[in-house]
Amino acid sequence: MPSWEQLPPALINRYHRGSQWLIKIYPKADVWEKLALENFLQELSQVDPAVTGLPLLTHTYLGQIKDSYWVAGRNALIAISLILLISFRRLDEALWALAPKLLGVIWMLGAMGMLGVNFNPANATALPLTLGIGLVFGVHVVHRMRGNPNLGVFAGSTGNAVLVSGVSTVLGYISLVTSPYRGIASLGLIMGLGVISSLLTSLVVLPVLRQTLRR
Repeated sequence: MPSWEQLPPALINRYHRGSQWLIKIYPKADVWEKLALENFLQELSQVDPAVTGLPLLTHTYLGQIKDSYWVAGRNALIAISLILLISFRRLDEALWALAPKLLGVIWMLGAMGMLGVNFNPANATALPLTLGIGLVFGVHVVHRMRGNPNLGVFAGSTGNAVLVSGVSTVLGYISLVTSPYRGIASLGLIMGLGVISSLLTSLVVLPVLRQTLRR
């Protein structure tokens, strides 16, 4: 019969101290999925409320990442609003430039819900990033309409330049979808959705709505 004395001392010291033993419990489900991780931690807490380990650290880490990027998105929105107000020196013009971006974020979140894509530590950076990347489309369109409000966005070079810039940016992010790493692939998908939404709201919704209100 094998005995404890036959085990290496380093292994014994790792899992045994005094009268206490370290017990490792492995989940059946994929704990990288949020619901499975929460269920696993709930079951463990019923055995020992002071349980610790990698699943608990992962759950805490994911919560901190989520809160941090929401705070980053909020701070980015505040900074962007102040910069627009200083640049245009008019509250209404700053709001016109900001409105397509806010509507684009709503469209992006709606598309994520339809596709079943959730935020994770890898793609959560898309929230503050898309605020800055897609905002420039609305800024250029507002400057174009300020210069000559009677002409359409595509009457000059502004509409074509914004369209080419947006499409090239979308293609760059969409190429990340082919990545074998799911986090990077979802980041490319979310950023692509965000830029497409911002492009459509800036080139289609903003000019039509502004012309309609002018009339």
